[in-house]
Amino acid sequence: MAKQKKSMVPSEPEKESFLRKIPGFRTETPWKMGAALAFYMCIVFALLIGSGIFHNPQP
Repeated sequence: MAKQKKSMVPSEPEKESFLRKIPGFRTETPWKMGAALAFYMCIVFALLIGSGIFHNPQP
Protein backbone atom coordinates (compact mmCIF):
# COMPACT_ATOMS: atom_id res chain seq x y z
CA MET A 1 0.00 0.00 0.00
CA ALA A 2 1.26 3.42 -0.87
CA LYS A 3 1.48 6.13 1.75
CA GLN A 4 -1.32 8.61 1.57
CA LYS A 5 -0.51 12.24 2.12
CA LYS A 6 -2.66 14.03 4.58
CA SER A 7 -4.30 16.98 2.94
CA MET A 8 -3.14 20.16 4.60
CA VAL A 9 -6.28 22.22 4.43
CA PRO A 10 -5.70 25.55 6.10
CA SER A 11 -8.18 25.89 8.89
CA GLU A 12 -9.87 29.14 9.70
CA PRO A 13 -7.85 31.30 12.06
CA GLU A 14 -9.13 31.24 15.61
CA LYS A 15 -10.79 34.44 16.66
CA GLU A 16 -9.07 35.91 19.67
CA SER A 17 -11.05 37.88 22.15
CA PHE A 18 -10.24 41.55 22.62
CA LEU A 19 -8.89 40.89 26.13
CA ARG A 20 -6.25 38.49 24.81
CA LYS A 21 -4.51 41.45 23.17
CA ILE A 22 -4.24 43.55 26.35
CA PRO A 23 -1.07 43.14 28.46
CA GLY A 24 -1.91 41.34 31.69
CA PHE A 25 -4.75 39.38 30.13
CA ARG A 26 -2.81 37.53 27.45
CA THR A 27 -1.62 34.66 29.67
CA GLU A 28 -4.98 34.30 31.44
CA THR A 29 -3.17 34.06 34.80
CA PRO A 30 -5.61 35.26 37.50
CA TRP A 31 -3.13 37.29 39.56
CA LYS A 32 -1.76 39.02 36.47
CA MET A 33 -5.28 39.84 35.31
CA GLY A 34 -6.08 41.32 38.74
CA ALA A 35 -2.90 43.37 38.83
CA ALA A 36 -3.48 44.65 35.30
CA LEU A 37 -7.09 45.55 36.08
CA ALA A 38 -6.02 47.50 39.20
CA PHE A 39 -3.33 49.31 37.22
CA TYR A 40 -5.67 50.22 34.37
CA MET A 41 -8.35 51.45 36.78
CA CYS A 42 -5.79 53.71 38.50
CA ILE A 43 -4.83 55.15 35.13
CA VAL A 44 -8.47 55.78 34.21
CA PHE A 45 -9.24 57.49 37.53
CA ALA A 46 -6.08 59.61 37.26
CA LEU A 47 -7.14 60.73 33.78
CA LEU A 48 -10.66 61.50 34.94
CA ILE A 49 -9.44 63.52 37.94
CA GLY A 50 -6.90 65.33 35.74
CA SER A 51 -9.52 66.22 33.16
CA GLY A 52 -11.84 67.65 35.82
CA ILE A 53 -14.65 65.14 35.46
CA PHE A 54 -14.11 64.08 39.07
CA HIS A 55 -13.52 66.99 41.40
CA ASN A 56 -10.34 66.70 43.43
CA PRO A 57 -11.21 68.51 46.69
CA GLN A 58 -8.46 70.79 47.95
CA PRO A 59 -8.58 71.70 51.68
